Amino acid sequence: MLAPYSEPTHTEKLLDGAANWQRKGVEPWGRVIVHVTSVKVNGHYARVTDCQDVSHAGIARARTHQLIPGTAGSPRVEIAADMLQGADGRWRLKQKMLMGNRCEPSRS
Repeated sequence: MLAPYSEPTHTEKLLDGAANWQRKGVEPWGRVIVHVTSVKVNGHYARVTDCQDVSHAGIARARTHQLIPGTAGSPRVEIAADMLQGADGRWRLKQKMLMGNRCEPSRS
């Protein structure tokens, strides 16, 4: 199901993370608001930088679906996603990194 969107090594990490959350009895909660700030393409590689608003997202208890206090994110989180274009022409996520910087969403 994830093969068209994610490189196999990244998919493995996603599935391992989901299994870990399931063992802990937690799940993602809410929504992330995306603000892409740049896209740089170099041949078959690309980096997408995003200033995400994760203040409406957090971690919930799987049983109750209620947000666990203190887990909601920040309104300005810089994320970088490295993409790889496959032989089929599709762009797939290779890795996603939290950059640790406060960012400002670009205004259009």
